Amino acid sequence: VRLQRMQKAMRKWWLLRSRLESWLVDTAEVLLQQKAERDEQLRLEEEERLRAEEDARLKAQEEERLRAQEEERLRAEAEAERLRAEEEAERLRAEAEAERLMAEAEGERLRAEAEEHLKALEEARLFALEEDRRLRAQQQECFRGQEEDRLRSEDEDDSYDSEDVDGDEEDDEEDEAEDQELQAAQEEEHLRAVEERRLRAQAEERFRAEEAERQRAQQGDVLRAEEERQRQAGELQRQQELERRRAAE
Repeated sequence: VRLQRMQKAMRKWWLLRSRLESWLVDTAEVLLQQKAERDEQLRLEEEERLRAEEDARLKAQEEERLRAQEEERLRAEAEAERLRAEEEAERLRAEAEAERLMAEAEGERLRAEAEEHLKALEEARLFALEEDRRLRAQQQECFRGQEEDRLRSEDEDDSYDSEDVDGDEEDDEEDEAEDQELQAAQEEEHLRAVEERRLRAQAEERFRAEEAERQRAQQGDVLRAEEERQRQAGELQRQQELERRRAAE
């Protein structure tokens, strides 16, 4: 009976042992599978992390490259804009200098023309004065000749006979009429010369006024051109300053 009990107990123990071993094997397999799954998950997570880090690094490198390219482009644009601004300023200075030289040349030409015209007017005035003096001398000479003729006629009239008195009186009247006509013609010539001098003086005065007005207008044009050049230079300088600030930003 004891042997049977012992055999029965042994069979139970072996059964329990086999079950325990099966459970332990199954549990070990499950644990190994879970560990393998965890290791695979960790490996995948590590690969994902490394891939994300690589992507972030590549993205940062690309952004840095793009930023460097953008900065280089902005520097190139700023440099090109600066060169264009300098060229524009140089062109404006050259145009202003050319306008100034042209204005000076035009002023010199106008002054030369004015001096030539004034010289011609002065020569005309001197000629008129000389002509006036000549006419006055002719008038005085004529008057002197008339006076001598009159005195000579009076002397001759005194020596005439009484029957020739009437004829002499008629001759005196004719001579006096001729003298009056000659004097009237000389006075008319003198008035004409005076009128010509007055007209020349008016023309000279008008020309001087026109020349002064032309010079004032020319000076105004030069001043306006200079103001426009300064305004354009200031505008160009402001644009350069804005471009430099934009490039710096």
